[in-house]
Amino acid sequence: MLKIVVITILMFFLFYQGTCQQLDNFKPLQSQGKIPQDFIQLSSEIYLNDEQKIDKNESSARIMLRKKYLLQSNFYIEYLLNSGFILFNDSLSNYINGVADNLLKSQPELRKQLRFYLIKSPEVNAFATDKGIIFVTVGLISQIQSEAQLAWILSHEIIHFKYKHNIESYIENQEILRGKGEFAKTDKNVKLSAIFKYSQENESEADSKGLEEFYSKTDYSFTDVKNIFDVLLYSYLPIEEIDFDKSFFETKQFIFPAAYSPSEPKPIIIIEDYDDSESTHPNIKKRREVINNTINKLKNKEGVSYSAFSSNYFNHIRQIARFELCDIYLTNRDYEDAIYTAYAIMQKDSFSNEYLETVIGKGLYGLCKYKNHGNYGDVHLKVKKTEGSKHNLVFLFNEISKKELNVLALSYLWNHKLKYPNNIDFSPLADNVLYDLVFVNKLLPDSFNIQETISESEVITDTLTEAQISKLDKYEKIKYKRKKQITVNTSSSNYNFALSDILKDETFYALFEKYKKEYLIQKEKESAETGYSYNKEEVSKNEKKFGKKLGIDKVVFVNPLVFVSKKEYGKSELDFLKSEKQETLIFEKTKQFANKLGLSVEIIDNKLFTENDVDLFNDGALLSNWIYEQSLNNDTDFYNGISYKLNELAKKHNTNYFAWLYVDTYPAKSNSRFGKFLKYAITGFGFPFGFSELTKSVNFNSFNIILYDVTKSRIVFEETTSSYETANADDLVNSVLYNFFYEIKSKPKKK
Repeated sequence: MLKIVVITILMFFLFYQGTCQQLDNFKPLQSQGKIPQDFIQLSSEIYLNDEQKIDKNESSARIMLRKKYLLQSNFYIEYLLNSGFILFNDSLSNYINGVADNLLKSQPELRKQLRFYLIKSPEVNAFATDKGIIFVTVGLISQIQSEAQLAWILSHEIIHFKYKHNIESYIENQEILRGKGEFAKTDKNVKLSAIFKYSQENESEADSKGLEEFYSKTDYSFTDVKNIFDVLLYSYLPIEEIDFDKSFFETKQFIFPAAYSPSEPKPIIIIEDYDDSESTHPNIKKRREVINNTINKLKNKEGVSYSAFSSNYFNHIRQIARFELCDIYLTNRDYEDAIYTAYAIMQKDSFSNEYLETVIGKGLYGLCKYKNHGNYGDVHLKVKKTEGSKHNLVFLFNEISKKELNVLALSYLWNHKLKYPNNIDFSPLADNVLYDLVFVNKLLPDSFNIQETISESEVITDTLTEAQISKLDKYEKIKYKRKKQITVNTSSSNYNFALSDILKDETFYALFEKYKKEYLIQKEKESAETGYSYNKEEVSKNEKKFGKKLGIDKVVFVNPLVFVSKKEYGKSELDFLKSEKQETLIFEKTKQFANKLGLSVEIIDNKLFTENDVDLFNDGALLSNWIYEQSLNNDTDFYNGISYKLNELAKKHNTNYFAWLYVDTYPAKSNSRFGKFLKYAITGFGFPFGFSELTKSVNFNSFNIILYDVTKSRIVFEETTSSYETANADDLVNSVLYNFFYEIKSKPKKK
């Protein structure tokens, strides 16, 4: 018995040590293993296969609706799978699949039809598709309390698949909107009410049948199911409710005023029986009632929670999800959420962690940059809308001044740069905010005082009266006045002493002086009205005369997007099959023109992958995440947190140049060629020719291409071309593509 206990303790210790080590070296999740067919099979092939399975005995109207749904859903799933935000065979996805295996171990045929993938989203959600693909978010895994809760959520989603809720709901909704049967003479509000009611019935069925058909056949406890509704009800709140204390960011040289903390956190206000008349889901109160009624009909399974995996392993998986959640928040510019999540993890588990401290540093950097550049409202949460313990943190960042935030970010980043000398994030971020401190906030080295660490004895606790001061000797008065000044500085968040420690760092001081010198030179030039516009004009003239002429030998295209729309029932709708065909043609044209000009081209796109190309898939995902964050920070001089990874990617693909291509073709408005009609018709005899212009099918074609030097996060070529055509976009695509390759391949011209 003693031997078993010792082995158990040893195993737990080894697991705990391994977990801490893994999370301390945590890196954002990536897909692994072979790429599933869902990601690489053409949507047109999947659709044509699905079309063959449609019941031909249905009415022609329902068959058409079913075809339309299958076509749309297949391509929308493809767009999601290609987005760069879906993971497979990672630790979280594998855990989800393991729970599904246990849940459906008595139904192997059904299990074979299902695939589970992870979405890098902070939302607490999961959803099923009619294809058997079930998506689960990182946000959901980070919030649930047990494996059993995940099992019930999967049970719910599997019911949606089994009973074809998605496709049947689509057909039912379309028939309601078109006024079939009893809805022939009803207004829009009645129709919408019926649609919401139908959706809520499906959700209630998924709740009850998921419990009956799958969950109740396992050893999981019903108690966990009852508690899952608390998770859903409070899903908008952070992963933990831990009071944020501003002292977390304070030092003895830099203390925020008491006014930077609210008198009390904003209370959490929850209503379970909310109005759900315009919701696809019943409210939480109704869902609890459905589950409780179902549980009462089934065998009582209250008691100790069961897990197919150990509770320690579940906690480890949830911790990974929470670490991943921090990275997702940073990508989405949810900086305060990222900071609070990292803070809550460290406070709850009482440990410091390089990854989490990096997250906080990046969060401070993001807030600082946006506040410095005047668009703070784009990223700062609304104080009045933030409930619970996170309110304290949001309140602090609402009250803090631009200069204080810059100083705080700089102090945190530089100190952690010293703490973690091998960390590749802190150095560029610290340098960048130091630059802003000088050039944006105009704070120079002499704006700060070098002060020894302030001890508690140096801060005044009891203020002396004038009579008491008069009795002090000269040196006592000097010491008292010094204490008084220190007390004023620390109590009013005066940042004069905030950098006193790092100002003693020779590297920091040298860089500070360098930026000061550059700033003073720039200021002198501006005052002399020399500026920098001359060089910009010269570049512009040179480019206008000779073109870009970049002299590039290789370029990588990343997930080119082509959308072709058509008119259907008077509305413009996406033509999915034609879009895919046009995209394939662009792939061919890209290689053809590149070869003709002697340019090496690589295309990263799921449609071109084999199951063994997981490294390329991850490259595409990384680039998609990067360009997404670049687009969000387009108006801000911003250092992208994953830029260093792109340096490695550039070496791997033997080029610094990566391109994004977007083509959009859609029907123009009916009067788009009215000018040509007038041109012909005004002559009288030319009227028939003018009329023919109005009857032609006219498309508006837009072609957008952007080329980045990813090692510098800099756009080196950008072109947007558009035109009205009576044919398809082939001529425009050929022209722009060829011109793009010619411009970037040709060597630069000398003036």
